[in-house]
Amino acid sequence: MLARRLQSADRAPLATRLSTGYISGWRFACNKIGKDDSGKGNIEQTNLVSDCVHGVIYDVSPSDKRLLDAAESLGVGYDEGELHVTTDDGDVPAFTYIAKRKDDALQSFGWYRALIVAGAIENNLPRDYIVGLQAMSVCEDPD
Repeated sequence: MLARRLQSADRAPLATRLSTGYISGWRFACNKIGKDDSGKGNIEQTNLVSDCVHGVIYDVSPSDKRLLDAAESLGVGYDEGELHVTTDDGDVPAFTYIAKRKDDALQSFGWYRALIVAGAIENNLPRDYIVGLQAMSVCEDPD
């Protein structure tokens, strides 16, 4: 979600923010098994009305999509999924990455959670959602 991270040279430097939105019946968790054995961001379908994931929709060019897919290890760490995201302008289709392998016992590193929270704040996501992100438990990065 954080623009400076997404728009870095090795991810999607030409990405353009379109809007924010949410998907109901899904939850956010840092349970994707990272290369460093920490938890990375993932969304999971729960079909529970009480679950909701907020995020940001970016327009990503085909050349940037190739870079982003490589940075996110598409096909190895993540699969690609298409969802319909509710925005102020109605439902729009968007792609996302969904973890191939996960472990609910994992925690993210503090710096990783800070990136997620900074992106949520930068994009004015709902305050209670940001508070929930800030409350996620983290572990120490040994590096």
